[in-house]
Amino acid sequence: MPTIREALSAKNGAGGPHLIGPTDIVKWATTNVGNYQRGATSLAQLETMMSGLFDQGAWASKGTCLRFTVGAPYIGAIDDLARGINGTTPRTFVPPIDSDYHKARFTKITKMMCAFALNMENWAYPACRHYHTISTAEAEDGVTTDFVTKHVSSTKDDKSTKKVAEIRGAPVQARQGVQAFGNIVTARSGGLLQEELAAFCAEIKRRQTEFTNTYAGLTQYFADNCEWLDGGGNANFTVLLDHVTFITQRAYKMYEYVGAKGGEDNVFIHFGVSSSADGTKWAVHHLARTSATRVMGGGTGATTLGITDADATTSLKDPFG
Repeated sequence: MPTIREALSAKNGAGGPHLIGPTDIVKWATTNVGNYQRGATSLAQLETMMSGLFDQGAWASKGTCLRFTVGAPYIGAIDDLARGINGTTPRTFVPPIDSDYHKARFTKITKMMCAFALNMENWAYPACRHYHTISTAEAEDGVTTDFVTKHVSSTKDDKSTKKVAEIRGAPVQARQGVQAFGNIVTARSGGLLQEELAAFCAEIKRRQTEFTNTYAGLTQYFADNCEWLDGGGNANFTVLLDHVTFITQRAYKMYEYVGAKGGEDNVFIHFGVSSSADGTKWAVHHLARTSATRVMGGGTGATTLGITDADATTSLKDPFG
């Protein structure tokens, strides 16, 4: 299927300087509804955003568009599109909109819909940031390869996790060619004891429906409330719900280090999950933090947003930030 950028670029070629409106995004989604995961559901959520925009106030047409003026036409790059929608590229509204309030709402919701559509191409919950698609083996294990490499002890004592802590705390150029830990430098590091891995994975498999319902609920929340969420910066479309963090239901034994110094502790693990391409199977991909008690470390509780299937301790980055 053509990507949303390709679809909008084609419209630019036919009617440029570039025109973009919410109906263009819904048209793209309708045409390609069978090509992305949860297609009918995501299409309905885009239509919810568009209805929320046009159902309030007097609009000359649901075909209202932004026109990027000559000298800065949209050429298919995300940055060009974001600058145009945000108004850092000169633009007009077609047909004209007199109200500054409606201009601001139109601009913001159009960008939110673009962000949602761009993410629809990648995975099943397009209102939430997506970091990794799990493999069949990772779905079976309940943890990703990356998580195991960084956060599970490969020996029965603390030797391997201490070495990992030393490497992750060192500048990238001083890691002696070790590439497995990426480019993040962190003073804090932790590794689950081998003897705890089976119980940890069993918990993750037991909570699969909870993970699915939490992400599905957050995606619907975004559709219902997108105009009240933070609009993000001009350069990109990182305006999606982020840092969804779950907490284990019991404490697990971990080796924990600060500055490569530390030892064994019994803690609750705050973690993030990634899903299979169809959004039905989940594995732990990210260790956010640990705590002595089962309490959120920050952010907004998912249940406070009306996500009734979420656990009371599940949080995300404050969407009103």
